[in-house]
Amino acid sequence: AEAASDEEGLDQSARLHARRALAVYGILTLSGIALVWAAGLPLFEALIHTLAAISTGGFSGFADSLAGVDRWGLIALGAVACVGALPLPLFYRAYAHGLHQLWRDPELRALGTALLLVTLLLRWLGQLAPADALAQAVFAQTTTGYSTLDLTGLDPTAKLVLIFSMITGGGVGSTAGGVKLLRVLILIRVIQLAILRVQIPRHGVLQADLNGRALEPAQIEHALLVLLLYPLVILLSWLPFLAAGYAPLDALFEIVSAVGTVGLSVGIASPELETGLKLLLSLDMLLGRLEILALLVLLYPGTWTKRH
Repeated sequence: AEAASDEEGLDQSARLHARRALAVYGILTLSGIALVWAAGLPLFEALIHTLAAISTGGFSGFADSLAGVDRWGLIALGAVACVGALPLPLFYRAYAHGLHQLWRDPELRALGTALLLVTLLLRWLGQLAPADALAQAVFAQTTTGYSTLDLTGLDPTAKLVLIFSMITGGGVGSTAGGVKLLRVLILIRVIQLAILRVQIPRHGVLQADLNGRALEPAQIEHALLVLLLYPLVILLSWLPFLAAGYAPLDALFEIVSAVGTVGLSVGIASPELETGLKLLLSLDMLLGRLEILALLVLLYPGTWTKRH
């Protein structure tokens, strides 16, 4: 009876979480449409571009993505993309417990830091104009995939910066792809603890925590496993492109964009791409959206065999 009660409690908790996430998603979508429409895009364009931005889908109704959109439209869509890259439960916590919950969230601060860093690197190392540097930083880091310029002619340094940005992605519980900022923060914390343990007495104890919250061993293990699987998938996918004769950096860019479910391209992903490589990129996108581990569990024979 106790087990049944626990299962029922978990089921109710899952349904409550789903309803809250759906409500937050709906409110953010409607607010985004109003914002983008007010910024100057026609209503239908505001609708389709907001839907793509809030879901970090990146599909555009324009042939040149957002290259022809004016400054206010870019600002509005950039804001919507950033909102979509933040954990949906964060907005409910801010509603229920106050706006201070936003700034206290480590992933929001990490997203802001990443956007600033990527913008500066694209501006000074990649030689992009300030507006393009900011726009591409936003649409790569949030894995939205919009672009304001032709990426095929980017400086190699800029491509490498965008690669790191795309693979990092947005927050856990958001619509963004990538390994997720929280897992990167956990990795940084684990490295920090490993360094500190060398400096403390033998019997000293260090608490694995993040932003004042204790990190459970299972949480750390899962984060490190995902951070291992993503580069492994990227490496294995990279080799066939290299064997086919594609430029190494451009091939890596396309694969990271696919695994991170971003959609940015430097020209390799096209109708002319070999069928086998198209299928490989499609598999990469599926692995990235399901976060690899979920698909491995699905394909594992033990998942389907009856357990005694």
